[in-house]
Amino acid sequence: MGLIKTKDGRPLDLGTPITELEITVGEDEDGMRLDELLKRYVTWRSRTRLKQRCSDGHVTINGVARKGGQRVREGDVVFADLGAVEHEVLHDRIELSILWEDEWLVAIDKAPGIVVHPVGRHLFNTVINVLHRRYRRDDPAADIVPKLCHRLDRETSGVLLASKCDDARAALSFQFVQRLVQKEYYAITHGCIERDRFVVDAPIGLSDRGDNRMRREVRADGDVAVTAFEVLARAPRHTLVAVRPHHGRTHQIRVHLDHIGHPIVGDPIYGDDVPDERGDHGMPRQALHNRRLRFYHVHADRFVDTIAPFPGDMAAFATAAGIPLEGVDPPSAEP
Repeated sequence: MGLIKTKDGRPLDLGTPITELEITVGEDEDGMRLDELLKRYVTWRSRTRLKQRCSDGHVTINGVARKGGQRVREGDVVFADLGAVEHEVLHDRIELSILWEDEWLVAIDKAPGIVVHPVGRHLFNTVINVLHRRYRRDDPAADIVPKLCHRLDRETSGVLLASKCDDARAALSFQFVQRLVQKEYYAITHGCIERDRFVVDAPIGLSDRGDNRMRREVRADGDVAVTAFEVLARAPRHTLVAVRPHHGRTHQIRVHLDHIGHPIVGDPIYGDDVPDERGDHGMPRQALHNRRLRFYHVHADRFVDTIAPFPGDMAAFATAAGIPLEGVDPPSAEP
């Protein structure tokens, strides 16, 4: 994809409603129709609406108003006035729990139910939107463009790292790719797991079921995936486990727990053959929490150990389900 900027040439500020944008056409976009190009970036508007914006003179190519059927060329600068925002924007009402930060990085305790990055129809009210609102400035010298160093599923809570500069992001991305970052999750599963400690070494690939394009499964031709588990507490029908994934495959923890017959409570994709356990002490989302990240901070020249406290909804479910929590959640560590 090409570069996306505001009219003054700066990176798009995702902390404010997007009413206009500027696109520098990329090599792979050469020859595309103008309305097709716009749809590629403006995913929250229909192609018909975008074509109408072109027809009404609100979209230009190199400063000249063009219709939706006009072909673009690599290097062309497309400016689009998108009109009023059609979704409720809550960037100023979503609070982020900051675990720690310095001039290079910020770690937050992500709440469940929030998408981490604008994608598809989730353009607004994401973690990145709120971070942009916190750090973006009109003064280029003071402007900070936060970027995620990794991802968490929408319903997963816990530690989420974002960078404040490209050097810090590159250093963290390298560590994630090379599996140098130590990660520990907490999960509450269906069923009482008998083994105290065990490792699941089972490759993961796309599922053939086809009922959900995000579904993964254990399969012989999948990518290598190893996950270590330690039981922390048990109840007759549920288990609290600490999870340490050695790889970062999509849905790795969820797939491996489902594979051994103990899917995560509240998981909307996996474990659909397990009877609903919501009841009076229900879990409104998947009971998965990114408790801890330990990484090497290149700029500060030290290791950082970041811990997100056990979330209240998981604690409430565990208590109601009879899972003892004594000593399970130590206080957050100072960076």
